[in-house]
Amino acid sequence: MKNKGFVVLLTIVVSLLCIYYLSFTFVAQSIQKEATAATKATDGSIDYSEKQRYLDSVWNEPVYNLLGMQYTYQDVKETELNLGLDLQGGMHVTLEVSPVDILKGLSGNNQDAAFQEALVEAKQNIRGTQISYVDEFYRLFQEKSDNSLAYIFSNATNRGRISLNSTDEEVLDVIRTEVESAIDRSFNILRTRIDRFGTSQPNIQRLQGTGRIQIELPGVDNPERVRKLLQGVAKLEFWEVYEINEISPTLQAINDLLVAEGETGLDAEGLTDGGSASEDDLSSLLAEDDNTSVSDPADSLTAEADTDTTAEDALDSAFNSQVSPLFSLIKSQYGLVYDVKDTSTINRILEREDVQSIIPANMKLLWSVKPIKNEAVNAPELLELHAIKTTRTGKAPLTGEVITDARQELDQRSRPAISMQMNATGAKNWRRLTGNNIGRRIAIVLDNYVYSAPNVEGEIPNGSSSITGNFTIEEAKDLANILKAGALPAPTTIVEDVVIGPTLGKAAQQQGIISIVAGLAIVIIFMVIYYAKGGLIANVALFFNIFFILGILAQLSASLTLPGIAGIVLTIGMSIDANVLIFERIKEELRNGAGLKAAISSGYAKAYSSIIDANVTTFITGLFLYILGQGPVKGFAITLMIGIACSFFSAVFITRVITEAFSKKGDKSKLSFANAFSRNALVGLNIDFISKRKMAYIFSGIFITVGIVAMFIKGLTLGVDFKGGRSFIVSLNEPVAPTEMKSAVAPYFENEGTEVKTYGANNVLKITTSYLIEDETDAADSQVKQALIEGVSSLGLAYSDLTSAPETGQFIISSSSKVSATIADDIKNSSYESALFALISIFIYILIRFRKWQFGLGAIVALFHDTLFVLSAFAIAGLLGVSFEVDQVFVAAILTIIGYSINDTVVVFDRIRENLGIKTGSEKKKVFNESLNSTVSRTLITSVTTLIVVLVLFIFGGAALKGFSFALLVGILIGTYSSIFIATPVVIDLDNSKND
Repeated sequence: MKNKGFVVLLTIVVSLLCIYYLSFTFVAQSIQKEATAATKATDGSIDYSEKQRYLDSVWNEPVYNLLGMQYTYQDVKETELNLGLDLQGGMHVTLEVSPVDILKGLSGNNQDAAFQEALVEAKQNIRGTQISYVDEFYRLFQEKSDNSLAYIFSNATNRGRISLNSTDEEVLDVIRTEVESAIDRSFNILRTRIDRFGTSQPNIQRLQGTGRIQIELPGVDNPERVRKLLQGVAKLEFWEVYEINEISPTLQAINDLLVAEGETGLDAEGLTDGGSASEDDLSSLLAEDDNTSVSDPADSLTAEADTDTTAEDALDSAFNSQVSPLFSLIKSQYGLVYDVKDTSTINRILEREDVQSIIPANMKLLWSVKPIKNEAVNAPELLELHAIKTTRTGKAPLTGEVITDARQELDQRSRPAISMQMNATGAKNWRRLTGNNIGRRIAIVLDNYVYSAPNVEGEIPNGSSSITGNFTIEEAKDLANILKAGALPAPTTIVEDVVIGPTLGKAAQQQGIISIVAGLAIVIIFMVIYYAKGGLIANVALFFNIFFILGILAQLSASLTLPGIAGIVLTIGMSIDANVLIFERIKEELRNGAGLKAAISSGYAKAYSSIIDANVTTFITGLFLYILGQGPVKGFAITLMIGIACSFFSAVFITRVITEAFSKKGDKSKLSFANAFSRNALVGLNIDFISKRKMAYIFSGIFITVGIVAMFIKGLTLGVDFKGGRSFIVSLNEPVAPTEMKSAVAPYFENEGTEVKTYGANNVLKITTSYLIEDETDAADSQVKQALIEGVSSLGLAYSDLTSAPETGQFIISSSSKVSATIADDIKNSSYESALFALISIFIYILIRFRKWQFGLGAIVALFHDTLFVLSAFAIAGLLGVSFEVDQVFVAAILTIIGYSINDTVVVFDRIRENLGIKTGSEKKKVFNESLNSTVSRTLITSVTTLIVVLVLFIFGGAALKGFSFALLVGILIGTYSSIFIATPVVIDLDNSKND
């Protein structure tokens, strides 16, 4: 073997990297256990808010020392292997930003009939399509009106951008820009909100091209609070700010209270000054715009932080020699500036009731939204706490609705700045507010976080202002975008909402672990029994395969989900395939009289092309699953693709190094690939498979026809993510028959479509309803949930809102999900697209590799056959009373079956291609039969090992994976059958050349 040293080196490097990245996972779990132990009460209950505070306290503290490098808890969490929500519980939410309200705002709420009709119809027309809302709106507007878009959108709000002379294309450019900005603004606002929600590892991402934002919040125990938080209107406000000397008495009183109680920090003389700019320094940053401006002092604050990091005497004379953390943690003598890691301590102080009673009614303390920039090496991140001057009514002196426009520009020194314009009412109030605060700061506040607190140079009379400071262009753009929150509100609607209780998550973890361990154990035993010492080598490769998968997932900061575990279990079975191909080839060479070393070399060489083709075609299906799939399907696709790459490396290269190391002297006693009973198993077969193709055609035709009839009679059981609706997992203390539960809850759902079935156990039911499916509001969600509670309660059961197991006579809602009809349509369309593109790509690949269209078409016919067979099996099972849902995970199963089936087919085709090259002039049917007989041992062994692990998954994988594993069970059996009796015979029937 060439490059053996490189393979060994690469294996060592990848292994060390996997150990490195996985070590963070063990450290994170250790700290989580410490937090749980520290906050566990004597009765065994855990105070989750205290647990979160504990974790917050170590967030920026070094907790892991590796090779001389110190890693904070934040570093550890960002690098650990995450668990998906289905394995730990939590909440998954997809929000949609409505462009309708943005267009209404841009038009100044124009009431033109054609405009209003186009807005409504466009929203309906794009459901379940990839059509842009703006494009569809414009098409409808052109149909309904003879006016130009400028007629609708030319107003004071858009002055300077849209005039009556603007073309439709120019107006559309402005609309598209504003819609995109609104989505960005919503994304940034939501990101700020969830970052401070108090959950570990929240995840938020934009779904490009959809106007949707996807959020995952692990460990959430109050879904209602989350919904309100995410859908709350972003309120932009302008507030006056107290100077530090004005609030000194209040701060001193709080400090005295804390010191009196013994809560003290460092001595005052032990403090260091993190640096801040004085008010005099801040005023020097002012710029002009129409003779007046406000400027952000942040850059001056940073400048001094870089130059004065060791200054002593950080506190003024008001500070005692013994001080509380409120003073001892301050990093600047000119303001309330703290290290980010200390903010939880300060918040805990400020939340105390006795401290709240000291703070005046006309003052509230708000944090800056982002840390102060400090580019010094190892400089801490600092956050400023602003003392806001409130009013008696609680209303801000000025709100964001008065802003007509805000944009990023360059000031007179070519520095990024923000230009802001207000309407007449706003200009009047702004003039008064700025006139009363010359030389003072005004805070720009959104969601109770200060985005900027610029200093006022002079009265601003006309509502046109410029905000300057030490901004980057991106920061200036972000602030300008935030300032538009009042003028162009972008309300968000929850279109998908999944809540998984911690109990359900823990159960899924246990089921996943059992599936992996059991599947792995059975495959290991089988390989040793069948392939002797060769089986041990394959098992070593299998260990490396799984180890590499987990390490790479951790390195990519990916989440391990329940479908991801299914992908690993499937990879266990499929990764054996390459070794089976190689070992069967080696056994074949040994039977033909080759020496051990020659047999190994020839076996690897002859199996290589089959392994490449099989892995590439399976990888193609995983790739399209990842590109077009959503939610859990993506997790499965990532694991599958990584598994394919790792299994190829471990099975082809690692095993080659080991086998050659054992075979150096050519001693067969040191290395064997079969036992006495398996040495000649399935050897010398001479079955005429081709002649039996018509029987296979008839059998498949009958089964698929029966399945189609069953679909017409009862149809397939579509999951919520395919048809829309709301679904609930209800856990009871005692079993209740699904029919009895359906009779109880249906009247409360006004007899709308309702399905009830057991979910993994006879005391756990899954209830799905289309009641109020078109209403996506929070009120509708609450109404449906309340109807469910009343319906179940009518059976004499009491509802408990606890997350633990229900007590006698009680029931709990362990999990819930909502999928809007729009999302359901998108999921269905993406599923069709992923299957279609996978089939086309596989056809093209096989056409290129085998250079005959008959091979490509034969493979595609077999794949269509397998897909229809599995669908028919689901329909027939439903007709017999065994119902499995067709959902996103089912689509993943279908594409996996496509990948597995093409894997089998390609191996057979590869042997046919090899034999046709050797036996030119032979009768094609004979060559095809010989090829099928020579590969049947590999086909059956691979099928058996994969079936074993899928059967384990079916038995132990839990209710969430029942449909997935059932589809795979049927698909693997039929994939093996079709590669022999469908794909290969179809090639014969399509090929009308000689020797047929």
